[in-house]
Amino acid sequence: MIPLRMVKVLIAVLMIIVFVPQSPAEEMSYGEMAGIIRSADHPCAKVLDLQSTGENSWNVQCNSGSFYVTRNADGQFSVKTS
Repeated sequence: MIPLRMVKVLIAVLMIIVFVPQSPAEEMSYGEMAGIIRSADHPCAKVLDLQSTGENSWNVQCNSGSFYVTRNADGQFSVKTS
């Protein structure tokens, strides 16, 4: 039988994992950004450069062109060619 204290700790850890917001701008990976751009129906096989332009906005250089990506408060991304 698992002690009650251990169960409480596990629940707390799971809640932190589930409810932590998405990665801040500094931690957005090239692969994540390429996927975001592709999901917006733009071609991007490989991100060549990724520059944060503020909180939740990035200038992205893909092998297929340049994009400006933003994320709103709901976590939805917007991709525009630049």
